[in-house]
Amino acid sequence: MQIEICSVVTCSLGEPWESALVSMANHPAAAIRIAARCSGPGEALGVALREQATVVVGDAVRGWWDRDVIQHFISAGIVVAIIGTDAPPGALSLPDSHPEALVQALRAIHTPVLVACDDALAQMPLDRGRIVAVWGGHGSPGRTTISTHLAASAQASGLSTLLIDADTWAPSVAQHLGLDEGHGLVQSVRSVSRGDSGLSHVLKSPRGVSVLVGIARPELWTEIQESSFIALIDEAAAEYDLVVIDVAAPIEEDEELSFDQAPYRRNLVTRSTLTIADRVFQVAGATPVALRRAISATRSLALEIPTARANLEVVLNGAPRSRNRLSEIESALTEHLEQGPIAAIPNEPLCESALWEGQLVSDAAPRSQFCQGINALTERSVA
Repeated sequence: MQIEICSVVTCSLGEPWESALVSMANHPAAAIRIAARCSGPGEALGVALREQATVVVGDAVRGWWDRDVIQHFISAGIVVAIIGTDAPPGALSLPDSHPEALVQALRAIHTPVLVACDDALAQMPLDRGRIVAVWGGHGSPGRTTISTHLAASAQASGLSTLLIDADTWAPSVAQHLGLDEGHGLVQSVRSVSRGDSGLSHVLKSPRGVSVLVGIARPELWTEIQESSFIALIDEAAAEYDLVVIDVAAPIEEDEELSFDQAPYRRNLVTRSTLTIADRVFQVAGATPVALRRAISATRSLALEIPTARANLEVVLNGAPRSRNRLSEIESALTEHLEQGPIAAIPNEPLCESALWEGQLVSDAAPRSQFCQGINALTERSVA
């Protein structure tokens, strides 16, 4: 009795190797089953799930396959095998397109491969920079103001620092630092998706901070996929001492939009950043409305991403100079969040004029109380 060991979906309709493989699979000795022949990855994913196929075979000729597309198959427990020596990240390479060689390779996919513990540990990164997410509730509590000054302070202290504008709703790091807006983040994610370095699009600000500017047009958020974004952050953490990521406020598990059955979620960038960050600085404004929003945002974070809530520390921005009022705010935050602010950054009139010039407060008043608060926050980032 013949046992089927491999159910296959092909994804290169019309290619010579595909027709030859289908013919070969009809032979009883092949021990594989061609579940379907598809013309694109979207169709292949749906059919593979319906037919419970374990492998999708394609080639790199049409340029469909990148890290993010492959990740959708991997998440569904489906192996992607690409014919050619240069398989994209996450896919298996099938160097020989001869049908008999393909059949043997497809059988081998189901052979367990054991990795010794020592070998696996040797591949793990032993030295990694710190990842700090700068987040906050809705409104304008000052996330970008804090993140840009934090990155500049860290760089000035001797830490190699990368600032990433990962706000998919209203990016503004480029404006704060007087840099040209571009598609820095989008281009970097595209490069990582192809298996290339994502840091080639990093810019240098006049303060020496390395910056990956955000998306120039917000509608380009669909270009940023989760797996490639996380891979970009991993690459950055391996290169820099500190990675500061400015993210948007929304953390809801937003509804899924499908394009060729590939999910796109706008808030995934924020959620992913908060999940992998070593430390999350939640920026809270000092007005009654801003404080209420901060408390609500923290409670939502505890429900949506509990691990991020455990790493969260509150930064009060625009703190009043009145000691009594500041004490009232600290007491309110402690009562509702069970923790007070780790830093109280005072209101700084120079912030507005510096922003008009594309400068930082540290350029004009490096010894101000504002800068002293930011410097203390820098020490906290790497503590």
